[in-house]
Amino acid sequence: YRKFTAIDLHGTPDALKIDLNAPTDIDEQFDLLINLGTAEHVFNVWEFFRTSHRVTRPGGIMVHMMPFLGWLEHGFYNFNPTFYWDLALANRYQMLVLAYTELNPPKVVQLLRREQIVEMARDDALGKNANLYAVMKKADGESEFRAPMQGFYGSVVSDEMARAWRDLR
Repeated sequence: YRKFTAIDLHGTPDALKIDLNAPTDIDEQFDLLINLGTAEHVFNVWEFFRTSHRVTRPGGIMVHMMPFLGWLEHGFYNFNPTFYWDLALANRYQMLVLAYTELNPPKVVQLLRREQIVEMARDDALGKNANLYAVMKKADGESEFRAPMQGFYGSVVSDEMARAWRDLR
């Protein structure tokens, strides 16, 4: 028997109705956290990701799927690949998969390094409506959630990425 917990303001009657903008009183940890398009609807993304970190057990897996490009009026935010890379770096998450996806026509590209997204942009290989899937493993041992610093400002990106940051605006 495995226990599943869902948080969804418009979900089934069994789903917890919790405003993820504020700290939650969920006092348990899970082996697997799945966010398939919730965070972009939560204005306080700091609290959303802090809660995600807190309720994922050490060594647990977090799956995040959120919009990257397009999705006009879908939510408050679209998330760039640097968000995931820098979130993982700040919190010592192991990036298991970061994938760029499009729905129509279906397309999946695993992003093995930061520079790939720049190469795709320069090759005009980014679609109008795209998502990013990030699968990250939380480090063993408890730790406080840390806000990431964007890699460009933290000087952790390659020269190619720094040039792209300036040139691809």
